[in-house]
Amino acid sequence: MQQNTENACIVSKEFAESGWLSWSGFIDYPLPRSCGKIEPWDVMYRQEWWKYSIQGLVIKTYVNKMGGVNAYVYVFNKKLEVGGKLATWHGLKFTVSSLMSYSDMPEMENTLTGERFRPNIIV
Repeated sequence: MQQNTENACIVSKEFAESGWLSWSGFIDYPLPRSCGKIEPWDVMYRQEWWKYSIQGLVIKTYVNKMGGVNAYVYVFNKKLEVGGKLATWHGLKFTVSSLMSYSDMPEMENTLTGERFRPNIIV
């Protein structure tokens, strides 16, 4: 297994699966004529014409100004995986290079209090 080490971070499996790093959003997506009938509350899975690698939930469909059909889709991801991207408000970007069990994360010491702890993310 090849690992990415450039701007990489290590995340504990338990933290990645907890939902703390989840995200969601909306996409206004033009539908091709070949896709068939799409209705609200249909779930969009990875298909030939659906470019996104995650599933989405159709909120509404409508006819655009050009006469084509668009779908307003709610997309979400609740779990962080290897290869996933993280960013800070300050513009730092990281790629998750590996997921480790929390018990395998290195133990560190707080220099002010002397308390020992295990981090959830290592940059």
